[in-house]
Amino acid sequence: MLASLIAQRYAKALFEAASEAKDLDRVVAEADGLAAALAPAVLASLARPTLAPSQKLSVFEKAFEGGASPVLMAFIKAVLDNKRERFLPQTLAHFKGLVMESQGRVSASLTSATPLSAKDLASLSESLGKRFKKKIELTALTDARLLGGLKLQVGDTVYDGSLAARLDKLAQLLSRAEIGPEPKKA
Repeated sequence: MLASLIAQRYAKALFEAASEAKDLDRVVAEADGLAAALAPAVLASLARPTLAPSQKLSVFEKAFEGGASPVLMAFIKAVLDNKRERFLPQTLAHFKGLVMESQGRVSASLTSATPLSAKDLASLSESLGKRFKKKIELTALTDARLLGGLKLQVGDTVYDGSLAARLDKLAQLLSRAEIGPEPKKA
């Protein structure tokens, strides 16, 4: 919970700074690149207490080859100075969410047991866009364990209409049901 709050605050600060500097598009592109580069090994090396924040910052400066926006570099410096580097992946994800929200877009993932056609995905995306009153950026996933139906995740909310979920619910209901003795035959 605390990690999420920290990530949200830093993401909001980055979003506001980039917006005020009228450099949001550039910061978004750079933040996406940074998020992709933050492999667990990179985060582990950043978390080493033996490295000073200035040494860590020089790693980022070299990675961006001096071409990063001043807003992003100031953000990274603040993160490092406050020893919040372990929250960078969450922070960048929250930042992306804030950007999408400001542009009237939302990211969603749709999981089905079998692949859906492009036509079906387009139709679903359009319907979801009307339902949520936003442009939906739909990612299609396939998971045979669903058995049938669909599972939709929009933001933090999951709508599970899969056959597997329905069978699980039925199993839970049956496990709680009281079963009495068999009726006597006449």
